[in-house]
Amino acid sequence: MASLPFPVHGTITDTDDSNPSGARVVLRDDRTGEKINTTTNASGQYALDAANLASGYMDTDRLTVICAFG
Repeated sequence: MASLPFPVHGTITDTDDSNPSGARVVLRDDRTGEKINTTTNASGQYALDAANLASGYMDTDRLTVICAFG
C-alpha cells in the first residue's frame, strides 16, 4: 500500500543569514535508515516527500533532516 503524501520543506540559512544554493538536504527515516535527498534552490529552499521513501513511512516514524554545504 502506498503512503499518503507527507511533504517536508524548509529554508536553509547559513551563519551569515544567507540562503545557500545547491546545499544537499537528506531526509532520513530513523526507523528504517532509508534516505532520500535533494538540493536547495537559489533561495535556499528545499522540498521532499516522505512518501518517496522506498518503504514509505509510518505515522510513528521519526524523520530527520540533514543539510550539508561547502
